[in-house]
Amino acid sequence: MEDYEALVAERDLLRTAMDRVPALIGHWNRDLRCDLANTAYGTLLGGDSVSMRGLHMREVLGAELYSANEAMAQDALAGIPQHFDRVVVDPGGVTRHLQVDYQPDGTGGFFVQVADVSERAVAQERLAEAIEFQTAVLETTPDLITVFDLEGQKLLWASRSLGETYGYTMDDLSDPAGQAKAVPDSDRAIYRDAQERVGRALDHEVVHCRHRMTTSDGRTLWVERGLTPFKRNPAGGVNQYLSVTRDITGLVHAERQLERAANHDDLTGLPNRRQFISAFEEAVGRESGEVALIYCDLDDFKSINDRHGHGVGDAVLRVVAERLSAVVRPSDLVARLGGDEFVILITGGIPEASALVERVTERMRPVFPIGELTLAVRASIGVAVGAPGASAEDLFALADADMYRMKPGSPRRDLRARVRRAAVGRR
Repeated sequence: MEDYEALVAERDLLRTAMDRVPALIGHWNRDLRCDLANTAYGTLLGGDSVSMRGLHMREVLGAELYSANEAMAQDALAGIPQHFDRVVVDPGGVTRHLQVDYQPDGTGGFFVQVADVSERAVAQERLAEAIEFQTAVLETTPDLITVFDLEGQKLLWASRSLGETYGYTMDDLSDPAGQAKAVPDSDRAIYRDAQERVGRALDHEVVHCRHRMTTSDGRTLWVERGLTPFKRNPAGGVNQYLSVTRDITGLVHAERQLERAANHDDLTGLPNRRQFISAFEEAVGRESGEVALIYCDLDDFKSINDRHGHGVGDAVLRVVAERLSAVVRPSDLVARLGGDEFVILITGGIPEASALVERVTERMRPVFPIGELTLAVRASIGVAVGAPGASAEDLFALADADMYRMKPGSPRRDLRARVRRAAVGRR
């Protein structure tokens, strides 16, 4: 009696354990009738485990699910273990992702274990969707996205735009020699500095740089790059970084056009007053070396505009700009201050200024062929020389005053004597 009670207690314990297990557990005999099922099994199939006993698998699973599982059940009855996945809708309308195992019992039947992996399946689906989305973004963005091995100086991965925008393959840039082709010598220091900085960067810190890149067909593009740590070695150092490279060639050209518009005269292409004043103040503020200022104003330019129109007047100003530019040295600066006023800034003292005034005077003597017109244009020239540290305002005022003294009707004076008397800071 005690043995019987012990067996019953053990049976009840096993039954309780089976019912507490989250997996579905059951047994089907050689006739495919249910001998055993835990509570979870019955709940999933919309019944209870007790009422399932003795029923055929078709009655328990339903015709559709039985048809899908029948071949595996027959193989299990033949002693062949089965493992497969199923997606079912439970009585509550919830879609379940199941992993099913049929294990032969050696007597003609088989045990069933069913694991509900719905949460994992949903997570895997979401992960796959996220990876698909990220891949689509990486492959369709016009930016070049790369992963680079900093320690081995090796390109590990690149988005599609490596070929579409720059014309390279992964093999082309697989080593430092190949990578050197993509960055001009003049900009390579910028690229290397960015690599060194990202090697010291914190996680999520972005190192920015701007430089030129050479495409496989020899075109030069301006790019802006953002580099950020991607992986670290066991010592904590950055051994891989992620780089996002954007083609900003159009932006750089636009910036340069804006800069040129801000610092150059639209009509003649010469530096304008703003750029000249900046260069002038910098030059006269130096503590060594003399600078000279030559002021050039066209005589009676208003009558050219009144008689022939502003189109002819503009053409005259362009020719003046060309002639002045032709007689200066590369280190000299010719600018148009506005109207018919031109100015030249040179490094040097009285001899250099005197020689340049003579060249300007000689260059302005020939007539100006403007379309079908032939015009005689004369200019008054003022000059001032500044000793080191001379005041920019004083030098400018002296050159302007000297120029007005040379207007038609004023007595002409010896050039070298004029320059000497106009010198600032000399005794």
